[in-house]
Amino acid sequence: MTLSDWNGGTATASAIVTVLNQPPAIVVFVPGQVAVGSATSFSAQFTDPGQASLAETYSCTMDYGDWNRPAGWRNNGGAVRGPNHVYTHAGTYAATVSVVDSNGGAAAPPVRSRSSTAPPS
Repeated sequence: MTLSDWNGGTATASAIVTVLNQPPAIVVFVPGQVAVGSATSFSAQFTDPGQASLAETYSCTMDYGDWNRPAGWRNNGGAVRGPNHVYTHAGTYAATVSVVDSNGGAAAPPVRSRSSTAPPS
C-alpha cells in the first residue's frame, strides 16, 4: 500500500494476509433400525463454505461401525450416498461419514450416527 500526501510525500507499507480454507459441514441421514441381513445404506448432504470453485472435488468415506470400510468415493455435488451394506449381527453401531475437499479442508470431527439392527420379525 502506498500513501501520498498533498506535498508529494509518499510512504509504502506491506502486510501478509493468510486465507484459510474452511472445511465442509456434513448432515448424515441414517435408516434407524434395520433387520439383520437386510441391505441398508446411509446418505449425507454437505456444504462447503470454503468452496474455491465449481471444479472443487470431494473425497467421501464411510465406516459402517462394524469394521466394514468400503472404498471412498468422489463427489462434485453436495449429496452422497454410501454403498449398500448388510449388518450380519444384531447390535448398535456407530457409523462415521467424513468429507475432505480438494483443498485439504476436512470435516472434523467426522459426524457420528447410530444405527441399530434387530432380528427379522
